[in-house]
Amino acid sequence: MKRLVLGAALAALALLAAGWKSLLPPSIPVPAVRDREIAPVTVLNPRKPPLPNRRLVITGGRIASLEEARAGRAGEERFVTPGLIDMHAHLPPWYAPGQRDLFLALFLLHGVTSMRDAGSLDGRTFALAREIAAGEVAGPRVFGCGRWLDGDPKAWPMARSVRDSTEAIAQVAALSHEAVCVKALSGVSPSVRDALREAAHRRGLSLIGHLPLQSPFAEWRLDEIEHVCDPHCWRLGPSERDELVRTAREHRIAHTPTLVVYDRQLAMYAGDPRVTPAVALLPRVWSEVIWNRRYRLGFDMPPVDPRQSQRRAHEAMFEMIQETVSALHRAGVPIYAGSDVLNPMVVPGDGLQRELALLVGSGLTNDEAWRAATSLPAQQFGIEGLGTIAVGAPADLLIFSRNPVDDLGALSSLEAVIVGGRYYDVPELRRGIDAQLEHFARWPYDWLSMGVTRAILESIARGAGDE
Repeated sequence: MKRLVLGAALAALALLAAGWKSLLPPSIPVPAVRDREIAPVTVLNPRKPPLPNRRLVITGGRIASLEEARAGRAGEERFVTPGLIDMHAHLPPWYAPGQRDLFLALFLLHGVTSMRDAGSLDGRTFALAREIAAGEVAGPRVFGCGRWLDGDPKAWPMARSVRDSTEAIAQVAALSHEAVCVKALSGVSPSVRDALREAAHRRGLSLIGHLPLQSPFAEWRLDEIEHVCDPHCWRLGPSERDELVRTAREHRIAHTPTLVVYDRQLAMYAGDPRVTPAVALLPRVWSEVIWNRRYRLGFDMPPVDPRQSQRRAHEAMFEMIQETVSALHRAGVPIYAGSDVLNPMVVPGDGLQRELALLVGSGLTNDEAWRAATSLPAQQFGIEGLGTIAVGAPADLLIFSRNPVDDLGALSSLEAVIVGGRYYDVPELRRGIDAQLEHFARWPYDWLSMGVTRAILESIARGAGDE
């Protein structure tokens, strides 16, 4: 099976390489860093009262002043918030022509000005971050953990196996100086986990990851847990949930729940993979092939009770996960907003906006959900003022015609996105994205992407069925 998959993958790469330039879409223009004034605006900072009638001045990519301004005419004033931060996402690899740039543009379109790549598929996250900072590629700030680290055998082919403490120390030492975290998957042994944590902390990095397979929750001293309970969600009872919450509270372990992953999985069980309108913002290869339930990608597991339908089992699990997030929040555990882009039906940017609504549905207030996507996670990146609107802070801002903190529905009123002083007009962004989608819908991209991807996944499905 492995030979078959490898052969199909090599054939796909050969086809793509043969027509690489013809497969690349038109690029999204990158605006220059320019000084500007925005007035009158109401400034909305998490956990602070609104500041109406302000004149916001940007100089050299930072906020230079924030002074009172004359009140505008009715309907003229705008609302300014810090840019959104997606704390858990993944970008397509370099060998998916044009997809990476499309994903970055979609993050911007939905107000995401920073994202953390929580496990690189191709090891190019840090090079991409430098390209964006230099104005060569349109996109949000990109932070990353480097490659996934796992035990032996490893759960994902893109991960690196870490067998002992010596290898753990070497893997952390090999990380780029630009890394902000180390990502450990569930198969890592307790001794390797401890070595990873010590090595990461010596470099000022956080250790993030999934719940363990080989030790109790109480011994799993991560700095941050992803996906609440994965891979234990199907068997997480009340006592286990209480232990998870207690451990997180006592050891100040943050959580990035990525509720939208489970939410979108439920949407798939509704029978139509296009029930999420934002899916139309991606080439059809995603919804019709990559995310087709036939290939069982994502968190697709058997129901707890065989008498239940898959859909009802997922609904029950999702209710339990939301209850766990609510308990974590009540316990004072830091909650970060993340979407886990690349999972089925999770569209860049749109997934994070949906995550805000799901956090509110799990007991956070609107303001607390905004903090989970701005000032709170920004503390992990070492950039003073990131995630806030204050003099000296980076000019990572969103401009709305309606107040999105009072009403999350007003997220749709986003007019402009500013990243480090680069001003992206939302209608212009949308036109650029539409041009890219038109390109992806043409032959040869559509024909190659659909045919080659389907062949690879069919090979994997047949191989899995033979084992």
